Amino acid sequence: MMKRSFAQLLGVYAASFATLLFATSMLYSGWFKPVEGLFETCWVGNNKKGDGDDIPSKLGRIRGRNYFLTPKGRHSGYCLVTSWAVSHIVLYAILGYMFPERFWETLAIGIVFEGLEWLILDCHDGLDVAWNCMGFWFGYWLKKSFSG
Repeated sequence: MMKRSFAQLLGVYAASFATLLFATSMLYSGWFKPVEGLFETCWVGNNKKGDGDDIPSKLGRIRGRNYFLTPKGRHSGYCLVTSWAVSHIVLYAILGYMFPERFWETLAIGIVFEGLEWLILDCHDGLDVAWNCMGFWFGYWLKKSFSG
């Protein structure tokens, strides 16, 4: 098996980032109105605010105020698994499958992106690094299990 280059890994990140920028701009412009709700979907958990010391309240404290990247600016940080979390898992499963030998590089780049999300857009999620790792290891497992 040929080891893919770090430049190829950066290319996948660049394409993912460009797609994110495009989707966000389309959401803000109103072009993606029919799918706007998809980005705010709660897959596991609920969107109810907690009493301050429970898990939903703690989740709310580790997410940015602009977490869903929608013009409404809703902060529904009380859901455990959102569509954004699923998108992290899927992206990193692809990375784990394509670049199984580049875990540490993907981890470092993911942490840098989370920092940028926090500093620039306030759309960070403290769980994203965990979702990234889970996705990567799932993709790695798929690669090792099904590609001989």
